[in-house]
Amino acid sequence: SMFYLSPAREVMVSNQVAPNSSDWTKKKSLDVYANQIKLGKHKDGRIELFAIGTMAGVVSHMTQVEAGSSEWTKEEYVDGIYATQIELGTNEDGSLVMVFIEPDKDVNIITQNEANGSDWSKKKDLDSVAIQIAVGNHADGRLEIFMIGTMANVMSRQTQIAPNGDDWSKEIDIKGQYGRQIEVGKNADGSLSLFYIRPDREIAYMKQLTPNGEDWSGGNVMDTYGNLIEVGNNSDGNIVLVIVGTVGNVLTSMMQTEGDNWSKETDVKGYGKQMRLGNNQDGSLELVYIAMLASEVFSTREMK
Repeated sequence: SMFYLSPAREVMVSNQVAPNSSDWTKKKSLDVYANQIKLGKHKDGRIELFAIGTMAGVVSHMTQVEAGSSEWTKEEYVDGIYATQIELGTNEDGSLVMVFIEPDKDVNIITQNEANGSDWSKKKDLDSVAIQIAVGNHADGRLEIFMIGTMANVMSRQTQIAPNGDDWSKEIDIKGQYGRQIEVGKNADGSLSLFYIRPDREIAYMKQLTPNGEDWSGGNVMDTYGNLIEVGNNSDGNIVLVIVGTVGNVLTSMMQTEGDNWSKETDVKGYGKQMRLGNNQDGSLELVYIAMLASEVFSTREMK
């Protein structure tokens, strides 16, 4: 399924007519208006949609009635929660975790009380502040939150102490690294890679030296610049990085090759201002992007 915001901020959805197909159903409105949406998948395959509303940043959610269905529950507000950004993670047991930045920049979480359930915990303050967040899963199932701080764009991270747990480490500064956008990727061996756009728009990344480990490589520059990045995995398990360039918003991609090497930057033959990557059932990547002109929505298939 493809979800997007219309120019009027209405949440729309279009579904692939069959697995791996390049054909999509007509768009359908979910009767929700939002500044940001974020999707998670329940253990039973149903999709959960969270939205930051257009009025005061109030957070709401709605649930697919059953996996693969075009029917959804009514929108419900998440009691007392307001946000400027939301990200979703999945615990080892399949329960969802919503990480969010409040209007005062505090970073908080709420957790599904059990996988597939409709009840959520009260919000937990992580004693961190940020202007942007990203969430990844360690090989052992623990969650890692990466943050861009409010002071000079310093980056930091915070780790779930145990899989499915409520306790988190203290915030750890990523020394000497500054970002304006961050994205998390997962390598074939389960280790994490953090990609980020530096303040000068140069793209760099850091790699976890061993799965689940505390040691990371330094900031490795990728000899390219961008306004926006998106990270996914192709059918081989390699990371693919898609970039909205600084000149004319040209879309390009780079693919991880053997070891920690990367292919040359390749033109995707499009121009975009927002994009998302997803995997088809056969593992191929689907890039969906909003074009520069008229905000039309396009998709393009597989970049191996």
